[in-house]
Amino acid sequence: MDLPLVVIVFMALALLVSIGVMVLVALPNLRDAEDERRPADRRHSSRTRR
Repeated sequence: MDLPLVVIVFMALALLVSIGVMVLVALPNLRDAEDERRPADRRHSSRTRR
């Protein structure tokens, strides 16, 4: 393989991997934004139930 072709393929692969990681990180937040029908009780709950 020619060196510039290897560099282009590597950069394209790195770009696809980084986009995939960003999508995986963003998916839980996107699901929460879509599902606003249920009341979100995000208050801290004590583990000892005092």
